[in-house]
Amino acid sequence: MMTQAAYTLLGSLACGLAVALGSIQLVRLADRVNQGYTADLRDRMTRAGMDDTALTRWMRVRVFGAVAVWLVGWLLFAALPVGIMLGVFVYLLVPFLLERELLAQRTRIRDQLVSATRNLASQVRGGVTLVRGLTVVADQTPPPLGLLLRESVNRYHRGMAQLPEVLGELKDRLRMDFVALFTVALSTSVRKGGPIAEVLENIGNSLEENQRVERKREADTAAGRLLVSVLVAFPFVFLGLFFFLDPEGTRAVFTTLLGQLVLCGVGGLSYLALAWARKILGRGV
Repeated sequence: MMTQAAYTLLGSLACGLAVALGSIQLVRLADRVNQGYTADLRDRMTRAGMDDTALTRWMRVRVFGAVAVWLVGWLLFAALPVGIMLGVFVYLLVPFLLERELLAQRTRIRDQLVSATRNLASQVRGGVTLVRGLTVVADQTPPPLGLLLRESVNRYHRGMAQLPEVLGELKDRLRMDFVALFTVALSTSVRKGGPIAEVLENIGNSLEENQRVERKREADTAAGRLLVSVLVAFPFVFLGLFFFLDPEGTRAVFTTLLGQLVLCGVGGLSYLALAWARKILGRGV
């Protein structure tokens, strides 16, 4: 007959197996929930030369973090509406951070392209061939643009595509106005012939002017973005300060159903106001 220790061991193994199988199913469920957005974001990150190896893990954190926050708010603090609101915020926070990093990557590419074009114009003006100049500029330019240029130049050197085709692929990959201006003008000059150095100089002037306009727009809207963030945070800061004046009354906001619903309403309106303001201020980014 089996001893009590054997039964305990088998029970533990069965529980462990059930937890493992359940965890696998939950992970698969989380992957299905994020499948569409993950595929789109991975494509945009790859195009911009970003490392996407941790993307799947972040998407799982998005789902499990939201569920964990909801359960903590509901089971530990008996605040189901607030738990749901905070869970939704956590669910939206991960994409916000990833999209912000992607935007910063595209901004770095924009800024690097201006100096890279100037450098390439100097190379060609000094008698270096266009392909050789692109190779030198690709080696001298730091990531992310340098990595993207090296990939394009390597495709040309392997005989996989001609230079205009390589430039067209770079334009289609990044889908940025700055890169489109650079690649289209340079490809046209290569096909039709002409003074490459002069063309590059004109492209550099155009890119620099566009960069100046973009930076001015970002500076002009910076104060507006800061003001919106302060106004959105103000209700919650005010609630925290009011706690010192009337702790019992403020506590009722978190302990009563009506207070929790009001808090969720304020949080939802604040998020909608922030999203609307960011869309207006960030239009054209």
